[in-house]
Amino acid sequence: MLKLESACEGLNLSTSKSPKASTKQRVILSKKSTNNEEIVFNQGDTQRSILSEYIFRDTVMKAFSLIALILMLCGCSAPHQDSTQAVKQFYLAWMNINTQDLDTPHDTSALMQRYVAKDLIERLALIDSLYEQEILGADYFMYVQDYDPKWIPQLRVGRAQPFLGGEKVDVQLGTGSIPLQLEVYTRWEDGRWKIYRVRDISDSYEHLIYSAGDITRAQAWSAEIAPDYEKMNK
Repeated sequence: MLKLESACEGLNLSTSKSPKASTKQRVILSKKSTNNEEIVFNQGDTQRSILSEYIFRDTVMKAFSLIALILMLCGCSAPHQDSTQAVKQFYLAWMNINTQDLDTPHDTSALMQRYVAKDLIERLALIDSLYEQEILGADYFMYVQDYDPKWIPQLRVGRAQPFLGGEKVDVQLGTGSIPLQLEVYTRWEDGRWKIYRVRDISDSYEHLIYSAGDITRAQAWSAEIAPDYEKMNK
């Protein structure tokens, strides 16, 4: 009898443990299922985040491209004004300065910076620093040594014409039956039209400021006689 009860107890014990084991397995399975769902959910969030970032970057790049295109079209549709007015304003100011008190030196640096190309300013300064140079014997911009105030109201400036990527403007100076005719060459520099060359077409003459040979010879001669001038200045 005792053996039978013990057997039954053993049978009951093993039977009672079985539901617990099954429950435990279901819990484990449930946990595994939940973890898998979380992994799938996290992967979905990551993919959506990457896709959103890609769309945002693509939109930004397209916007920048559109802005650049608009700016380019605006630049093409609104070209800068020709150099006629710039040349006229320079010559009016230049003659006004040079017909004032000739015994008083006048500072023309601001005017030059505004209307004259940097290369021409530097070239004129170099030539002016040489002793006994013969490259410039007169005003480079007017081809004269003396100025007449009457020239100011009689200044004539023609319409700018395209020339080698820049422009060319005809300028008439002086009074009388034979006025002085000049050709003034300009180019776009630092956001402005600036003068880089002037020719006297009345006499078919041009100062040799762009002649490398003439400048080299003038520099050599200046260096040779410089000691004599330095002694005189002491």
